[in-house]
Amino acid sequence: QTCALPISADQIRREVLDKNRKALVVFGGLHLLRKRPEFLTKMSGTIVTLLQDDPRARWFVVQPLGGPDLPWPVTVHLGTSEKPVWVADRTALDMDAAAVGWADHANQFKVREQVDALLYFGKAPPVLRKLR
Repeated sequence: QTCALPISADQIRREVLDKNRKALVVFGGLHLLRKRPEFLTKMSGTIVTLLQDDPRARWFVVQPLGGPDLPWPVTVHLGTSEKPVWVADRTALDMDAAAVGWADHANQFKVREQVDALLYFGKAPPVLRKLR
């Protein structure tokens, strides 16, 4: 079943987990964060944090990443906007989250605490294309 409407953690619990179903949930990146940046602390939580205590819910979070000034554990991969590269190696995931701009200061948390993999679009910012 396909659903393009806004969906909540309660709906995922009721329509997927309670019915022993599986779902591919695709959201904008801020909805899937495992650790909320300080500017989001007024939110009640993300889809992942709201369902993290439910043993039936399992997540594999992939975050797109691209642009200049990223650290070498990411840029060593040859991703481009035309051919992004899947990055899930230990060196990249063990980076400090501040190195990719996800934390307010160093040593807050590691990239792996936020995501399971990166989709690297190269040194140029990702280009959004109009779908036909």
